[in-house]
Amino acid sequence: MARVKEALTDAVCQQKVTKQTKVYDNRCKGLYASIAASGGATFMLKYYDKQVAKQRTHKVGEFHPTGFTVEIARQWVSVNRSKVEAGLLAGVVRETSGGITFDELAEIYVEYCKEEISKPVSNRPGEVVVEPRLRTWEHTQSFLKRPREFFAGRAASSLTKDDIGAVLDTIKSPSSSNRTRQNLFAMCRWAMETTNPKTRKPYFATSWFNDFTKRRKKEARVQKRLKGEPVGEFWHALNNPECPGTDHAKRALQLILCTALRPKEVLNMRRADVVDLDGDDPRVVIHPGTVKKIRYMVVPLNSLAVEIVKAALASHDGEWLFPGQNPSEHYVRASLSSLMTGCENKVGIMEWLGWKGSPAKQITPHALRRTAASLLRAKGFGYSLEEIAFILDHQSDEEHKTTSGYADDFIVHDDKGDDFHEKRRDLELALEKALRAVIDTPPPASNVTPFRQAA
Repeated sequence: MARVKEALTDAVCQQKVTKQTKVYDNRCKGLYASIAASGGATFMLKYYDKQVAKQRTHKVGEFHPTGFTVEIARQWVSVNRSKVEAGLLAGVVRETSGGITFDELAEIYVEYCKEEISKPVSNRPGEVVVEPRLRTWEHTQSFLKRPREFFAGRAASSLTKDDIGAVLDTIKSPSSSNRTRQNLFAMCRWAMETTNPKTRKPYFATSWFNDFTKRRKKEARVQKRLKGEPVGEFWHALNNPECPGTDHAKRALQLILCTALRPKEVLNMRRADVVDLDGDDPRVVIHPGTVKKIRYMVVPLNSLAVEIVKAALASHDGEWLFPGQNPSEHYVRASLSSLMTGCENKVGIMEWLGWKGSPAKQITPHALRRTAASLLRAKGFGYSLEEIAFILDHQSDEEHKTTSGYADDFIVHDDKGDDFHEKRRDLELALEKALRAVIDTPPPASNVTPFRQAA
């Protein structure tokens, strides 16, 4: 077996050899890559076992061009060398009989999350909706991608807090790192409570997060809402034909702002859901599959909202109020977010307005809902958090903190009461009044000039 000592690199691990070759790293004592003639490299750590007074070899992991590189192997050795030498990780190797790899476990977990099940509609006894067990399973699948590459082939039960810390360290984006951490924690808890059909025991018994003290990464402060004059400036920009985005998308953004509904609730509206637009009680029915708490909502529409809905209905004859590029499908939330922030080849609304680079004005579609809540708390209106709870559809005690963060803990409300609809209509009308106070005055012509000239 050929033995070479040089600077170990990813390129070296991927080179073709005629016979099995060991390449020792000159930067990390004891670390080497065993490169097979058939292809593939395995990282090994040679160390001295003081208890038996002889050298031993510990298998670190299989090389992967993105999931387990030379640099990651060095980091792993730096963190775990003392444990290996003390014999604490002597049994931590690749997949063993009767176990399951991390990748296999992640696949089973994602399938569990995406499995369609029947969920009861909370305010319609006997009625159910069929949807994935976890509505955001696609996000879970995405955030588990990096760990699946990082732990390729590793036995799930062999992972420790140091392994979790190592994979989180490879994720540069603070928000992605924190979301990955949340999903790993949820997956670990599920695996400890779920029976493996092969062994008839939980997938493993020891949490990956035992004594895990690594702090979450600090994320950039997100602007939760627009304040003051920018609200009117944004509204008028959406009415400007030169503003980026389709009419459908811009109407959807305006409807979020003047109803305080969630983006998903607005984008999933159908033509048939709108009731009595020309009558005394214009309203829209929001279906359980769209609402956060799986319940029907009947939302009164103020005159601003009625104008937007009528314009949307008159612009096409399709099923969805706000269709996407494919008229048979509704406009998707991700596209709405992309329209606001822009992307590599397209100017977003923020940039078109000249707000790019201003943290106070970098908002998302959901932030328009928060903006609506703030308007109701503005001077001259002074609605309480309890009253704003109606319009935000916050119900549980846990969501008290959410409303507090939106509008500057409040009581649980129940839409079964006879006065609920009237109370919500009062709030919707107040929201219209608050919004008109900032949009009825046309913005200065110079507000969007800088970007146009630059273009």
